[in-house]
Amino acid sequence: MERICTIIFPCAECKKEFTSRGSLHKHLKQHGLNLASYYTKYHPRINKLTGDPLPFKRYEEYFERDFYNGSDDYTSSGYSSVLESGALHLDTDNEKMLQRVTVEYSGVSALAVTAAMKFGKASQPDQLLSGLNYKLLSTTETLDDQSEASTADRISDRINPDDKAYFNLYTRGRYLGYQLRLTGDGPATITRITLSTRLAEK
Repeated sequence: MERICTIIFPCAECKKEFTSRGSLHKHLKQHGLNLASYYTKYHPRINKLTGDPLPFKRYEEYFERDFYNGSDDYTSSGYSSVLESGALHLDTDNEKMLQRVTVEYSGVSALAVTAAMKFGKASQPDQLLSGLNYKLLSTTETLDDQSEASTADRISDRINPDDKAYFNLYTRGRYLGYQLRLTGDGPATITRITLSTRLAEK
């Protein structure tokens, strides 16, 4: 049994939710906002060198850079971000077995991003929502641009621009959860997270 967790993009102005960032960006026109005014208002970022607000030019640059020197040159300082599922009930009170989390990603560059995963289990949801009952998997995955592919492979489109990372650990509980941490200097877009689960045997 697989469960696909759709990533939601909420509008900070009216709380309406969208299933893609592009749909959210089109919606902003209803509020008379362009991308720069929206992100600098609701997601302000600070230049770590000067303490001044970072200017918004392009979405990708705005969230992957920490310094701006007044020109078009940005300097990356690395980052660490966490995507958390919360307490997943999966429509049944019975205990479930989480076997694998598959992370699909795109938009990476030559600067690799490292993904680390925690699996969580609990009998009550607050045990997961409080950050307890998680186990860090010993292995990490590198989200890269498939640099081992040859130029011929790239030209003939024999590689998929979207790639997958797999995290395996048998975890049993009434409520299940995961925490995905990304660290690195390069960009990466998480396009889909799929949970492979089944009902636990009694």
